[in-house]
Amino acid sequence: MSELSDPKLRQLDFTLLSVFSEAMRHRKLTVVAETLGLTPSAISHSLKRLREIFDDELFMRRPFGVMPTQRALELSPKIDEIIELSRDAIGAGTTFDAKTSNRLFRIAAPDHELSLFAPALTRSLRSSAPSVRLSFRSHSRQAALDALSQGAIDVALGMIRTTSTEYERAELFEESYLVLARRGHPVIGRTLTLKTYTRLDHVLVSFGGDLRGIVVRDRFTEAMSANPTSLART
Repeated sequence: MSELSDPKLRQLDFTLLSVFSEAMRHRKLTVVAETLGLTPSAISHSLKRLREIFDDELFMRRPFGVMPTQRALELSPKIDEIIELSRDAIGAGTTFDAKTSNRLFRIAAPDHELSLFAPALTRSLRSSAPSVRLSFRSHSRQAALDALSQGAIDVALGMIRTTSTEYERAELFEESYLVLARRGHPVIGRTLTLKTYTRLDHVLVSFGGDLRGIVVRDRFTEAMSANPTSLART
């Protein structure tokens, strides 16, 4: 027996369910609006309808965004299951047709990988998938994985290290790193070891803005070797 009366069931639609699911995922209504392509007022109206249907506040406003109520936490897996079953039903028997698809693919990568892949990919799609659209974002490493988990992007390119089974991964290529130093450096001389490198002052380039680079101090097995650039997707 359903917990909802028939009139309330008739009030539900997949836009409302999608708003609920994305609000649970992102906890920021501005992000929900951007993800679903809706206006902020439409999101507010959808939440109002959801509160009336479920007779609960569902999402409480906080300085950082919104926080789900206990009722929302209980509903979340059920609503996600409804959405997933609906996707399976709609997608049954259909295949992706690159020639006719107008799907938007959201790709995140650091500048280096974008400069390598974006032009070639765009040229290739002009003939193989002329209506497909691409959106490129400058995310890297953990930020890219977080965006994948949140459904904000479809694919991440870059040096991504994770053991999670949540993502599918494919190695694209390997690259090595070079060290630049002034000619006649008094410590380096003609040979530079990893141990010497970690002792010296140097300029750190960090995509995440933290103090971790390719070489991790006192972990000499990690870093000057080739590092794979991977493709990851959920």
